[in-house]
Amino acid sequence: ISVLVTGIGQVLMQRGLNEALRLERPDAILLVGYAGGTTPITPQGSLVLSEALIDETSEKEISTYKELLNKAKKICEENKWPHQRGKILTVNRVIGAPHEKADLGATFSVIALEMEAFVLARIASENKIPFLVAKAILDPVEEMLPPVDENLIESFLKNPKMMMKLPKLYYWASQA
Repeated sequence: ISVLVTGIGQVLMQRGLNEALRLERPDAILLVGYAGGTTPITPQGSLVLSEALIDETSEKEISTYKELLNKAKKICEENKWPHQRGKILTVNRVIGAPHEKADLGATFSVIALEMEAFVLARIASENKIPFLVAKAILDPVEEMLPPVDENLIESFLKNPKMMMKLPKLYYWASQA
């Protein structure tokens, strides 16, 4: 088992995953992280298992390996872990507004959105490596996510009041 921490976003995922694959070829890849909910069926803290990943820009879709999805579903059921199965949308920016999360959910028929998984799906598929994405919902559809960019410190310097949102984000992360 190897662990790879890439950071937020498609560029960092692509760079990190390509470097890792130069060093070794895994039997399978499991991507875990946080996502935003796009429907009321994905409340804060719920686990989403990917059936497919969609790229917002190209609108391309890549299906998850069914064998891994079924194994994950069985593990969740045996442990009585609440989970949802569905499609996940990869976006290239933080989506914080409830109406925008809901709109993307309806437009692409997805139950969650995040910023890295499609790149992993594309690279894994090109290399014929089975993969699964499991994301915990950090911000449900009805919650406004504070406006942040990839440079968190710069975001705080531009808007110091945003620091007041950190306890809420910390709480959400602890529940996810």
